[in-house]
Amino acid sequence: YSSVAGRRLTRLDATVGCLTSHRLNQAVRRAFRRSEALQSILLMTVVLATAMVVGDGILTPAISMLGAVAGLQEATDNFVSEGEHNLLFAATAVLEGIVTLACAA
Repeated sequence: YSSVAGRRLTRLDATVGCLTSHRLNQAVRRAFRRSEALQSILLMTVVLATAMVVGDGILTPAISMLGAVAGLQEATDNFVSEGEHNLLFAATAVLEGIVTLACAA
């Protein structure tokens, strides 16, 4: 096959796939334009998914650091004698350092 024939076949495959995709796309758009219930469901789904992604990105590192520093608190007597303020200070300092390094990179 020459490169011209290969390009024609590639274009033909893309056109056939595009036509099928285009029809489905139009049907879905029509359904969403006609139904306010579908629009509301889509909006709630997008808001919920966004909240879950943001929450996961914020809460996971914070909980991990609190767990790690709490492990340090139990492992050393110095943290235990000073109370819980050192736990929060150490976790906050470590998270701040990680964010600072991430922003600098």
